[in-house]
Amino acid sequence: GCIFDKDNTLTLPYAGSVYPGVEESLKACVDVFGQKSVAIVSNSAGLEAYDPEGEEADAIEEALGLVVLRHRLKKPEGEPGVLEAHFGCSVQHLVMVGDRVFTDVIYGNRMGMLTVLVDPFTRQGEKAPVKLARWAESKLLSSWKDKNVAPDHPFCAGAPAQDRFVKSPGD
Repeated sequence: GCIFDKDNTLTLPYAGSVYPGVEESLKACVDVFGQKSVAIVSNSAGLEAYDPEGEEADAIEEALGLVVLRHRLKKPEGEPGVLEAHFGCSVQHLVMVGDRVFTDVIYGNRMGMLTVLVDPFTRQGEKAPVKLARWAESKLLSSWKDKNVAPDHPFCAGAPAQDRFVKSPGD
């Protein structure tokens, strides 16, 4: 299965529609994994502290046609039981896609998922702590790239060097 972060991964922050140009890729993902095996885990919609009645999660499900998993812990904390109950498999068989290293990637990696980091759609309106985190994330990523670090996950066993995993827009 495949898990997506919502804000700046599928939609603009706090928006209720898929970002233009992402629809085709999202459809391809649903075609490969199946509708029930693609879901959203967000630190806004579906997070008990932010969306206690699930109203935002319900609205996103209606708008995007994807399940928004309800959870108690904010990423990068993980609740593997929530994921395993929904997907019916071990978390190590899942892929996590998101725009933040310190939330989405760490969330997935801590539970043994293959993680995919995407560029955010916008940085407009980001608060100072997010800007600082993104700066630190960029330094960390640069270090990994300089060291030619490749993913350590069974899905990538025997894969060639980082060129297969680090892509720029348009690649």
